[in-house]
Amino acid sequence: MSGAGLLLDGSGLRRLGLAIVAAMLVTAAVGPLLAPYAPGDWVGAPFAAPSRAHWLGTDDMGQDLWSAWLFGARHSVAIALLVALGATAVGTLLGASAINRADSFGNIDGVGVEGTGGGFEFAVAAGQCGARSRGRQENMLAKQ
Repeated sequence: MSGAGLLLDGSGLRRLGLAIVAAMLVTAAVGPLLAPYAPGDWVGAPFAAPSRAHWLGTDDMGQDLWSAWLFGARHSVAIALLVALGATAVGTLLGASAINRADSFGNIDGVGVEGTGGGFEFAVAAGQCGARSRGRQENMLAKQ
């Protein structure tokens, strides 16, 4: 079966995922054309509640959050694409080197696994440390 056939046939979750990705791509493509304001324009009072003029309200500087979200979708899609391509390249290189090494030694058990063990755990730990240090900085600033 072709790739498009695999996407359209099957479970409802697959279709839901396809619909979400398609909506994000359309938003990234036409979002800036639909935005009522430029992302840097001060258009309302800071921290204004959602209204007809500002669908998601405004931020701390009075900028429209809906416009910022529409403009930011393009950057989010570009970053996701770059990360996916980078992960594919790294995975392909690791897999090819593991197969090459396995061919040299005659087996593939344990090859290529040694260097990939703690990547996810390191990312989680780094994120938690960053969140905790940011909280400390905000508490220190509030006490002054």
